[in-house]
Amino acid sequence: MANQPATIALDFRGLDQLNFGNGQYRYCVDLIRGLARLESGCRFIVTGSRPAPVEPLRHVFSDPRWRYLYLPTWDFRGGDYLDYPRYAWFLRRHAVDLLHSLHTFVPLLCRTRGVITIYDMMSELFPEYRASVLSRPYRLFKYAVRRQSPLVIAISQTTADDINRLWGVPRSNIAVVYLGTDSAASSSRPATETAAEFAARSFVLSPFNLEPRKNLISLLRAMVDVRRSHPDVRLVLYGRAAVTPDRERQFHADVRELGLQDAVVPTGFVPDEELAFLYRQAALFVFPSLYEGFGMPVLEAMRAGACVVAKKPVRHG
Repeated sequence: MANQPATIALDFRGLDQLNFGNGQYRYCVDLIRGLARLESGCRFIVTGSRPAPVEPLRHVFSDPRWRYLYLPTWDFRGGDYLDYPRYAWFLRRHAVDLLHSLHTFVPLLCRTRGVITIYDMMSELFPEYRASVLSRPYRLFKYAVRRQSPLVIAISQTTADDINRLWGVPRSNIAVVYLGTDSAASSSRPATETAAEFAARSFVLSPFNLEPRKNLISLLRAMVDVRRSHPDVRLVLYGRAAVTPDRERQFHADVRELGLQDAVVPTGFVPDEELAFLYRQAALFVFPSLYEGFGMPVLEAMRAGACVVAKKPVRHG
């Protein structure tokens, strides 16, 4: 039909099981909120793996231009393959003109124009992810990107270079769109008594993430030197990511071995307003990661006015 508004689908499945402690989840929520604020003649469909939209996005679907469709994850044997015809049927059924995939899924068996955001290529670069690279879903995803040739949005030039070098995706088919954030806005007072307690003493702030590439052990070792001349300084670790029983046991063993039991304070997940206060009150924000697609916490900390120390990234290849 002439002048029919374009229909854009955004595939949020899987990532909608996370929370604001995950950078990819935050990217998706911020993107959808931003699109909802635009004056656009397009119609939008968000597919998710939860029966209802995540709470931060529920207001979006009061707009008649926006719809939410629940597509549950198939965990049974063969579900990885059957997901492709199911999603192809969905795209045809709803006459989708453009699909933006927000995670590691590009549908086969359809001609719908596609866009995909790729956040990093860490799975290809670090040996601890080898099992993931060899898994069937990852191999299908890699094949689909090469076969379907969607426009790839890379969140940094480093990620774009890695996609081109490791997967052979032409540079003409990759667009670098740097991240922004509206989180960690300035906060003049602590959101909780816990944050107020941190503010009463000098502290170094860093994310609590136990992936080996996050290099938290180097920060622990550095804190030993810091405490020699500044014995009251503590290390506040916010969030809780990539924690496994083995990694957590090793973390606590490292803390004991280094004599930092009274110096390391894990907070668990903290809301944005409390995190903003911690950024502003910290003596230093330290980000020791060896590799990132972008490094959203650095941007958030800088926006909040923190003094940021980041390790020079390791180059691969």
